[in-house]
Amino acid sequence: DGNTVNKMATGAQVPGAAGDNETGYRLEINGDILRLRTGSFKTHKGSVLHSGVYNRELSSLFVSGGIAMAWLTLVASMHWSGYIHFVISAVALMFAYPLCRTYVFNEAILQTVIDKKERLILLNRTRFVGSKTISMPLDDLRGIHIEHVATQPHNPDGAAFVQKIASQHGAPIPGFGQTEHYDVVVLSFDTKQLIIFSSTQRSESEALLGEIEDFLQPVSPS
Repeated sequence: DGNTVNKMATGAQVPGAAGDNETGYRLEINGDILRLRTGSFKTHKGSVLHSGVYNRELSSLFVSGGIAMAWLTLVASMHWSGYIHFVISAVALMFAYPLCRTYVFNEAILQTVIDKKERLILLNRTRFVGSKTISMPLDDLRGIHIEHVATQPHNPDGAAFVQKIASQHGAPIPGFGQTEHYDVVVLSFDTKQLIIFSSTQRSESEALLGEIEDFLQPVSPS
């Protein structure tokens, strides 16, 4: 269909894939409707356990390791014997880690829909459990632009400690604990600013901005 455009940023990950450093988006334009889907719309690497120290991989490792240790504790309390229980514990660790990373510490997904016919903008953020939707009139849109954001770790001493331990074990975490720079695409309204995409690569944000501006050009507010 000549009226449908499907574009994926170079190197972009399919939404929902694992990894804290994922960038990319999926943009679909079909007539009067634009759909943007991305897992990159934040300006910091948050954590469920402790922001600035634990990333999602480390958090998943702690939880899955806790499950394995819980099994061994149960075995010891029941006075069971046999190496098979250590094998079961190892298997539990191997299966629990990817499950925790995918479903417990997974990335949220943001879908932005701009409907020129209905004059409506919808932002829907979803996780494995729960979702949140924001609805704004298209006529209230005052502009769309790129902002540069620099963020520092909330706990630099803790981040440095974790990086030191990781390095001693031969597994340093690249960029962990360092100041991070993002170029974010922002929808501006009278009452709020909504980030719909963030990237460490300005060219990626600029490409998306251009696509949306081209889509909005016939109805952009004067």
